[in-house]
Amino acid sequence: MPILIGRISPVYPEFCRRNRIQGTVVLEVEVLKDGSIRNIHVRRSVPGFDEAAIEAVRKAGFIPGQSGGKPIDTLLLVPVEFKLEDGTPSGFVSWDKPPVLIGSISPVYPDSARVKGVQGTVVLEIEVLKDGSIRDIFVKRSVPGGLDGAAIEAVRKVRFEPALSEGKPIDVKLYIPVEFKLD
Repeated sequence: MPILIGRISPVYPEFCRRNRIQGTVVLEVEVLKDGSIRNIHVRRSVPGFDEAAIEAVRKAGFIPGQSGGKPIDTLLLVPVEFKLEDGTPSGFVSWDKPPVLIGSISPVYPDSARVKGVQGTVVLEIEVLKDGSIRDIFVKRSVPGGLDGAAIEAVRKVRFEPALSEGKPIDVKLYIPVEFKLD
């Protein structure tokens, strides 16, 4: 699964800012094995924000998904939040080198979800700290049946090489999709 690097920082449309409109656009992004983007489709629209969300994602960095240790083309759901905090959208942390996942994310499929045939992709927002550990984990896209908890537990077990800005480790936020698919 591909990993979004950093935080998406969309330009807040002026009309929406003046009228105090907020919302979250969800985009489906095709991330190629070199980390570039080929296709972006709006999966959940918020009038006034869609184009700004697409433009912000086009500027984002991605670590490509992997299968068998090799990069692959993958689809990723990316929520782009437009939220006014004291009248301005949240900031962006720039980086020169993205964080690198050490190992892999290996969730344990809950038996109760397996028996009920529950599948889906949980999307988590995590904060990777300067030392490569994870501080905060938030569920940005939930899947019922115990999959959220299993995704959080799997991500809590991993570490990262930290992101670098001007050669120094920095804290960054990432969106991590954790897929649960029955064979």
